[in-house]
Amino acid sequence: ELYKLSVCNTELLGNISSHWPAMIDSGASCLTLPKELFESVVAWVPALDCVQEWIQDFDYTERCRPEYTECTSLFKNLTMCYLRPGFDPANLPVLAFRLSEDG
Repeated sequence: ELYKLSVCNTELLGNISSHWPAMIDSGASCLTLPKELFESVVAWVPALDCVQEWIQDFDYTERCRPEYTECTSLFKNLTMCYLRPGFDPANLPVLAFRLSEDG
């Protein structure tokens, strides 16, 4: 779980929860956020261009939900954000969090 998730020392979970379930994957090159936090974080990075992309076979559990009659190839609509060309990543705001309430 993540505690005290903040951008530029501004806490993002204050109106939502004291913590948020999370999985940290040090091998991933992307940051994935739930929709409840997405807009809050993106608002701090004006150098992002966000587009809707349809990703095929994104998640097997999504493809085989009970409301589908069979498990078929589905596309999932995701919002993907990219830094604008020429933007220096060193100028990105700091995203910080704790892994425990006290730590």
